[in-house]
Amino acid sequence: MISVKPNFLSTEEISTVLNYIENEAPLGWHTIPDDENKRPDDSFWDNRIIDVNHLDIDNPKEKIVIELLVNLRKRIIKHIIETQGFTEPIYGDSLFIVRWFEGDYQIVHADGEYDPDSEYVTPGEEYPFPHRIYSSLCFLNNDFDGGEIYFPKKDIEIKPEPGTMVAYPGTHDYSHSFGTVNNGIKYTIVSYYTKDKDKTDRWPE
Repeated sequence: MISVKPNFLSTEEISTVLNYIENEAPLGWHTIPDDENKRPDDSFWDNRIIDVNHLDIDNPKEKIVIELLVNLRKRIIKHIIETQGFTEPIYGDSLFIVRWFEGDYQIVHADGEYDPDSEYVTPGEEYPFPHRIYSSLCFLNNDFDGGEIYFPKKDIEIKPEPGTMVAYPGTHDYSHSFGTVNNGIKYTIVSYYTKDKDKTDRWPE
């Protein structure tokens, strides 16, 4: 089930993250090294993500952002468990701030398995994140055009609104795309969830 929760983030939370992005994060945007472990699609994310696992808890300004985002993810996990009827715990396996520049988009894909109907498939390769059973996306701004998330198999399109949280399963029934950002920069918070505690990231729930 796709869950859409407007105003899941408060105005204060949004302001805190955007202030960090605009004033503290210029050197924090992650570039994936060119080495033997770099996947062909990794370049898509170069200079576009802040991996919260790479932030410094001993830096007071980064600590504020870390605590805010980890607590936000705890609220999302609680929401997913309550609305989806999970009877066992789920855990976060990653936590990112993502920016989408003018012209950026993403074709139809699923987060926990390959979608046989999508172009986003590497022939003969196993999907690298089969443990991801759920995903969430939080919009931080709307001072741009485009950038909608669209679920073609459900014919559901969700327009970005600051504070809105969207959660959805990782199966290909919930494959989705992100429309082109026509101008401006779109900022989002993204996390993935798993039942496998061994796949959890640096910030245990």
